[in-house]
Amino acid sequence: MRTYEFTFLTKDKEDEKQAEALVKEFKGKIQNKVEWGERSLAYPIKRLKKAWYFTYTLSIDEKALDKFKQKLNYSDKVLRYLLLKIEK
Repeated sequence: MRTYEFTFLTKDKEDEKQAEALVKEFKGKIQNKVEWGERSLAYPIKRLKKAWYFTYTLSIDEKALDKFKQKLNYSDKVLRYLLLKIEK
């Protein structure tokens, strides 16, 4: 399992639970959660001018990563995401 920094935007604060469930679906472990709160977007996304920002530090198997990203791409709750590998 590798460690990643997963930053994502949601329409509502409640949508964070779906992102968390998605991590658990792929047997990922969330080590740290940071909620940035609601912030203005630089440009509208799906006609929204504000979104909730969250950052997780998580461990997930590399083999499941492609399917995890694919699910995120088709998720209607996660507007945008960034997944970065943390080198140790």
